[in-house]
Amino acid sequence: MELFSKMESVRNRKQLLYLANQLQNSKTKLRFTLHPHFGFVFHVIGRTHHHFVWELLNSHATYLWSRPQADCMVVEMIQDLEAIINLIRNQGREQYKASYRQFVTTDKWIFNVIDHAEANSSFVDGFAKWKYKIEERLV
Repeated sequence: MELFSKMESVRNRKQLLYLANQLQNSKTKLRFTLHPHFGFVFHVIGRTHHHFVWELLNSHATYLWSRPQADCMVVEMIQDLEAIINLIRNQGREQYKASYRQFVTTDKWIFNVIDHAEANSSFVDGFAKWKYKIEERLV
């Protein structure tokens, strides 16, 4: 993460640093993905839910999966999430989002996409908007 903090060319540098330095559970290893794109999977513990945040390098959105703490062990949740990310790798992000919207009632995860709106704007602080949106979902 230190390397990315120094790279001005990383579009979502502020998001990555905030997730790593402020939200990542210190007892869980930071995970990363290589495919379909290089990114990081952060584990955040909320009051009632475990949250897993997938932030792809230079992406336009943050992917957030949440699950009640009492559902199962964190190791099992991570295994489930790995299967989901493999599914996304095989079918694509847009297809996954569309299928989730159709079958939301059968999934044990709560899934959200948080866009990096106005990330490159000179007039609006897109990071502040993103931060507000993610924090309101971390229950």
